[in-house]
Amino acid sequence: MPTKLRSAIRISLAYALYGSLWILFSDTLVGWLIHDADLISRVQTAKGWFFILVTSLLLYLLVLRSLKAFEKQNQLDPLTHLLRHYLFKQRLDSLLQRPRPDHHLMVIYTDIDAFGNINTQHGYENGDRVLSATADQLLSTYSSEVLIGRVGADQFALAFWTPKDPGNIDQQIVLLRQALQEVETGLSVPLSHTFGVALAPADGNTAKRLMSACANALARAKQHYRGSTEFHHAELSLKETQRRNLLSDLRLALTQQQMTVVYQPQFSLPDQQVTGVEALVRWQHPTKGAIPPDEFIPLAEEYGLSAEITEQVIQRCTQELAESGLLGHAIPRVSINISAVEFNSPPLFERLTHMLNQSPRLSPYLQIEITETATLANLQHSADAINRLHRSGIQFSIDDFGTGYTSLTMLKDLPVNEIKIDRSFTRDMMNQSQVAAIVTAIISMARAFDLTVVAEGIEQQDQLTLLTDMHCDEVQGYFMATPMPITELIEFIGQTA
Repeated sequence: MPTKLRSAIRISLAYALYGSLWILFSDTLVGWLIHDADLISRVQTAKGWFFILVTSLLLYLLVLRSLKAFEKQNQLDPLTHLLRHYLFKQRLDSLLQRPRPDHHLMVIYTDIDAFGNINTQHGYENGDRVLSATADQLLSTYSSEVLIGRVGADQFALAFWTPKDPGNIDQQIVLLRQALQEVETGLSVPLSHTFGVALAPADGNTAKRLMSACANALARAKQHYRGSTEFHHAELSLKETQRRNLLSDLRLALTQQQMTVVYQPQFSLPDQQVTGVEALVRWQHPTKGAIPPDEFIPLAEEYGLSAEITEQVIQRCTQELAESGLLGHAIPRVSINISAVEFNSPPLFERLTHMLNQSPRLSPYLQIEITETATLANLQHSADAINRLHRSGIQFSIDDFGTGYTSLTMLKDLPVNEIKIDRSFTRDMMNQSQVAAIVTAIISMARAFDLTVVAEGIEQQDQLTLLTDMHCDEVQGYFMATPMPITELIEFIGQTA
């Protein structure tokens, strides 16, 4: 029976019941209390008008409640109990009428990747269960101030005010992605979600424009690859838009453990034996191919992702090198870079200690490389951090040595084991005698402090010959060996052993 018909019958029955009870009891009461015929007539008239007034009020309340129920049914999606497309648009327009200073109105469209496959392979009932579970997760994650709607078959929309801070905007995507990863569907199929984002007033000042911008951004994201995020950003330059998209992809890459590690061997002089490797992070983007480190590393430093990259590098080194059996005799040292931003952040000791506690097989062979600039930026902090970590067994190397203004006192006070001559010196020393003299002085100074010297950027035989004549301890560069994945490293070590 249709809902409207059931409501009409319920109202009619209620009216009939109230009327019958009123007539029965009121007439009995009047006949029992009053015996004057004229008075009874007047009371019956008043009673009739009172009945009309009361029942009219009751009818009004019943009809109003039914109308509200009908309205709510039309506003909310019956499966997910989220706002339907029309009402989401209406509420979004209302939200735009109440602007907040220094805030963007952020609108996000997200859909479930390959949702059609779930319906096909697991049935529509399970597909509905996935949609319902997704809606429940969104409702439990966000406050009532956030608009949440189902605007398509497997498409959801959110709208809320957020401070005008690029880092905060990107963090909102991360929080939403994390929330959706926790959806319990009861299926063995992992869910992924693609996102399209628009901001008011930059991308529009009406709900229609913002929702259209979101839909377009989502469509572009789906063309790239599943799980990606696209910002509309009409007012931003193409370069800035690409940068934001790369940041979103980088966060996803870290979540999905997309980072890999390659190893560049270091060699002793003059016998050219492998003395260790430097672990270098690489990122193979699913659609854009290899992303150069000088593109994503600065982005990671700016948005506080360096520590996560370091942690994944340590985990990957432990997994690959320890399990390969190379650590120790074949590779006595593994060098890992710590960015200047990460090194100068207060919880460095606790963070590194936690990482190494998770990777005990790597700890005895680990050497941390920090740039000379990072060391000089906060010398007291550097000395405290290096001393604490050195006491726990970690060795240290000063990378890009010669590019800063290191004092002899600093070399004396810091428990470093090694300095690495910056590649700019090894490049220019062949043509500039002053640079060659600087390299010679660095090697002599390091020997006085009982430090190992590693020259970076060796790309030709002449450089190797000159550094051998200068009695440099070790070298590293493409002329000796290129960075290589673990499988090639195992083969390389076998050939040079």
